[in-house]
Amino acid sequence: MRLHRESRSSGLAIGIAVLTFVALLYFILPPFWETNDDVGMEMVAHGFGVAAFGDAALVFSNVVWGYIVRSIPTVGTANGYSLATILVLILTSYSCLIVLRKLKVNWIYILALGLLIWMRPLLFPQFTVDAGLLALASVGWLQLFGRDPRVRYLIFAAILGYISFLIRDQEFYLVAAASLPIMPWRMLLQRRHVSGNILIVLCAAMICSAVLNKKALNRPEWTDFSTFNVARAPLTDFGAATKISSRPDVLARHNFSANDVWLVAHWFFADRQIADAKLISDLVKETDAAPVQELSLAQGWRAIVALDNIQLYSLILVALLLFCRYPSKRLLLCFLLVFVAIFATGMVGRPGVIRVYYPLLCLLVLAPLFLATAPVNGKVIGGLLIVAVVFNTNMVVKESKIALRKSQEVRQVASRYPAEVMVVWGDGFPYERAYPVLGVSKAEYERKFYALGGFTLAPFSVSHEEDVAGRGLISRLLSAEGVLILGAREPPLKIYCAERHGGALEKLLTDTANTSVVRYRCVQGSRGGVFPQLANNEQTTGWQAL
Repeated sequence: MRLHRESRSSGLAIGIAVLTFVALLYFILPPFWETNDDVGMEMVAHGFGVAAFGDAALVFSNVVWGYIVRSIPTVGTANGYSLATILVLILTSYSCLIVLRKLKVNWIYILALGLLIWMRPLLFPQFTVDAGLLALASVGWLQLFGRDPRVRYLIFAAILGYISFLIRDQEFYLVAAASLPIMPWRMLLQRRHVSGNILIVLCAAMICSAVLNKKALNRPEWTDFSTFNVARAPLTDFGAATKISSRPDVLARHNFSANDVWLVAHWFFADRQIADAKLISDLVKETDAAPVQELSLAQGWRAIVALDNIQLYSLILVALLLFCRYPSKRLLLCFLLVFVAIFATGMVGRPGVIRVYYPLLCLLVLAPLFLATAPVNGKVIGGLLIVAVVFNTNMVVKESKIALRKSQEVRQVASRYPAEVMVVWGDGFPYERAYPVLGVSKAEYERKFYALGGFTLAPFSVSHEEDVAGRGLISRLLSAEGVLILGAREPPLKIYCAERHGGALEKLLTDTANTSVVRYRCVQGSRGGVFPQLANNEQTTGWQAL
């Protein structure tokens, strides 16, 4: 009874500490998305920005997760996606810290590890990291089950694992695979009737969710997006454009130019003569541009080298210190599997993706404590841990302050953009700073963008809606009025205008309340003319030939 009361009081104390810390942290430093991926899915879920309307098919996350975040009501300026993200981070931190306490880890270690691991994800949330931390928390509950075989620990592990799968299944698989050596296999086998049934339910839920997600992305209106998304990946993600461009004979046979290849590799999907799934697939096949083993091995090594990143130094240092303090064969195998997983991500063409590595390194930090058989303490390790925490916290806080200043600048500039739908080419607009996790205004929610990127052909996108209505990028580029493009790549756009439309590219510099914007038009043949009357607050400097 005494142990039970102590456990409950520890859980309550950790819960209060986590909630209080998050509230104070966000009061002092507002959170910002780590990348524009989360902003994009937030826009898709709630129908703003690049999305003409809301949709549960988030593309990068499972459609079931899309339904969940869409069902969460907006609270103040926080929409369902933002709230779900914050709740996930609170849940993962609470779960891991309570597991550590139940495993008799020293309070100083617990608080320090909480700051070390969750400071960055709280201030810079990212869905891949969130999924990895959920998988890590699931592993923690399994470790606790190995010491104290209560069914509820298995249920907690299954629930967290399932949510991790919904948010980012690839990251769930990576963390789960790397955790295999430290799993409590003996206890799981001893209680195989219970653990087996829970595993069956978990697998069934994952399979059903995967089927639902596939059906959601295979609806008739998703055909163009789905087929082209697969075809363009070698160019946008795996560097195939270089090899394709080096084969002018193949390009000529398909009436394609090196500039067309560059445009596809840089997200210019507005012209379906270029963004043709079959054509791109044929080019990749005929030039043998799919990633080959030699290149993949080199990229695998690049992934390992990418661990030399200041964001990861503290995690790597603490992981090595704890490994030296609590060495074991199981822990060594876990370390090896983590490095194999990181190498594998490079082999498949994604080296240096820090957000993928972060949860794996967090696993290496907590794994020694999960396996420790004696109470975890020690002044030397504790002191070094505090030093690592101070270094990491100072770095993250500095980054947060820089992000805040950048956000204020971007939002001030964006507030003076023309009301029309603007084209954003690739990363030409910093969505992750223009749309913070909390505090987005009504006017910012109402702004629409025609995005040249991964969502260009998606049925929910503003770009798709504009194309269907005859107001697409190409139509506007060829019109007398021209089109406003943020982040335009002028040289390839100029070549595109000449090659595909036999015209000359011109730009019109305008100034809207001290905000510089650029309109482009492709003048075909001898067609020209005077630029139409703009809004009263726009002063033009005239068309300039490029």
